Amino acid sequence: MKNKIIKRTVIAVSSVVLACGAILGALELGICCADREMQWRPDYAKVDLTEVLEKETLTDEDYELIFAQTGLARAGVDGMRRNKSRIRRIQDAYFAENKITCSAFAPFSRTETMQFGTITASLQDGDIIVTPSTHISAWRMGHSALVTDASRSEIMESLGPGKDSQLSALNTMTNCAAFVILRPKLDQEIRSRVAEYAVESLLGVPYDATVGVLSPKYREEGLTRTQCAHLVWYAYKHFGVDIDSNGGAVVAPRDFLYSEFVEVVQIYGVDPQTLWL
Repeated sequence: MKNKIIKRTVIAVSSVVLACGAILGALELGICCADREMQWRPDYAKVDLTEVLEKETLTDEDYELIFAQTGLARAGVDGMRRNKSRIRRIQDAYFAENKITCSAFAPFSRTETMQFGTITASLQDGDIIVTPSTHISAWRMGHSALVTDASRSEIMESLGPGKDSQLSALNTMTNCAAFVILRPKLDQEIRSRVAEYAVESLLGVPYDATVGVLSPKYREEGLTRTQCAHLVWYAYKHFGVDIDSNGGAVVAPRDFLYSEFVEVVQIYGVDPQTLWL
């Protein structure tokens, strides 16, 4: 009887160990799979944009060409029409190879960054930056941030467990291997007010990935817990604009990409068709 109990115990413990090993192995394999697709790059030829950029008025076809060559959407191009040299530099960076480093920030969690950052469009207060370069195993949950002071290249972000929402340098996002810059379709005055509100009221909020599930997604009395996408969403929701495209309990960085209330300013390192990796 005693031997049977020992045998069953050994089998049970072995099963648990094997199951844990399989899970850990799957998570590690997921990291390897995700690491194979760290950055999208154009597989077509680079062309001279001089003639197009000299035009007084651009056609839809011109905007499409510039987007394919630079990653600058209409909003990004219109914001830099007089700065043709910067547009050309963005084009050069769009086609250039850049060494990418994949670093761990938590168990089975990675962030992919470039050795040298890239050049961005002219940003405005209230712009949103989303990156798919953060992933847990093969799941690219991504990261997002709010531009709070474009003139100072300042953003606000909620980084992860154990950390409070904070102000950071813009290059913490634009040095990522891939990112998308978005702009809510609102007057600049409102977007500036959103940025001001975030700095005044949303700094120092503890991180909580369960916001929307174990606690209310929106609290009239103020924000007490947040995560990266929720922080950005909450800042705009406070002004009556819901930029969560699917309206789910939990808002994710990718949800902003398909919101009817935002437009693309610039992409880098992402598939132009999906805006993601």
